[in-house]
Amino acid sequence: MTAQPTFDAARSAAIKAMLMKTVDDRVPAARTKRVALVVSLVVGAVVVASGGAAWALSGHSLFQPPAPAPTSVSPTPAPTSTPTPTPTPTSTAAPAPNDDPDNPVSRIPVDCETLGVRAVISAILPDAVTHEYMTDVPDPAGIYLPVEAGLRQAGILSCYYSSPSGGLVSVTAAADAQAGSVDVAQRLTAGATAVDAGDAAALSCPSDGQCNVSLVSGSYWLFLSAQAADATAVRDLVTRGSDAFVSSLAQSPDPLPVWPAPASSWDPRADCYTSLRTDSPITDILGSKWITGAYEVDPSGNPIDAALDGTLSCQFRVADALPIEPGIIRTLGVDVTPGGGWGYRQAVARRGTSVTVAGAESATFSCPADNTYCTLDVLTDNAWMRLSGDATVTPDHRDKLIAAAESLIARHQSG
Repeated sequence: MTAQPTFDAARSAAIKAMLMKTVDDRVPAARTKRVALVVSLVVGAVVVASGGAAWALSGHSLFQPPAPAPTSVSPTPAPTSTPTPTPTPTSTAAPAPNDDPDNPVSRIPVDCETLGVRAVISAILPDAVTHEYMTDVPDPAGIYLPVEAGLRQAGILSCYYSSPSGGLVSVTAAADAQAGSVDVAQRLTAGATAVDAGDAAALSCPSDGQCNVSLVSGSYWLFLSAQAADATAVRDLVTRGSDAFVSSLAQSPDPLPVWPAPASSWDPRADCYTSLRTDSPITDILGSKWITGAYEVDPSGNPIDAALDGTLSCQFRVADALPIEPGIIRTLGVDVTPGGGWGYRQAVARRGTSVTVAGAESATFSCPADNTYCTLDVLTDNAWMRLSGDATVTPDHRDKLIAAAESLIARHQSG
């Protein structure tokens, strides 16, 4: 394992913001993760720097032992022959179980570094550096957001590869070819270009410097997004990358099993407006007559994340055009990840002050150094709930966030 690179918070934030922005060509549809797509996917690993080493891609052929040499026959004794040795049968190891209640892992049976090495990513991006989205943080073992826990529980693998000389390729992989086939078909109907990659693929380029490919290959659904200096370079980058990553995953055709999430009464596919309601008006709780909701929020323009992540992401907000008085919360986000108690325990182990929230097993309130963007993390019925907001949420709002969480839980428990 190579040494961890020095964490550059500004560069990481910039790259992640670039990767997570919603692309203009996204197929308009209702939030598909709220309907009947089966959660069957991927994520986890380690931040590594590949250092631009180019590895040769080797095959996995089985070589049989040479046939035994013929036995010579003596003219006098009776002829004898050496029996051909029986070959030792070979077997492929069964996928390891994904049943650790505190460590769901990607259903893709390789990490980002191995995926890139097999794809010979350095031939596509000179001196490429490998990153894993979930672990490109100061504490690689840590989970910081409920949506990260939801993506990991879904088994999604999210990688990106950057080159010091320019260019970036992000790859998201999931073990759900059925959902991927639906996405590819929708994109082709909406005007995307069919390309020869995997079993089916759709290419679109929302700008001169960005192209995306959604494709299905075997058991997997991949979404690649590439950025480069101009239209020709980026199209070449994403098409070559598609072929390379299809070949890379073909060496591990069998996904790992689905992680068995602990049972919870919270439903990540529910509708925000009906499932995240308070038992008293949110306007009274937050002291703002203009705040409304809850509205659904897609945290990523990536179709795999949007379709398969296991987090209910909602928002209460005051319309941008309306003024707010000092001390009033403009935006309050509520994320709920059923089965995410393991992520809650990781998150609160590193930050915050324990508080009491009626109806919850545990809760922690925390604020960054500048005392804005404060959050309340709550563990309730095997679900990780986080209440967070914009810069208007300060330590002075702790009791309001607690009251909002209590009201949401009470309404949920009452059915």
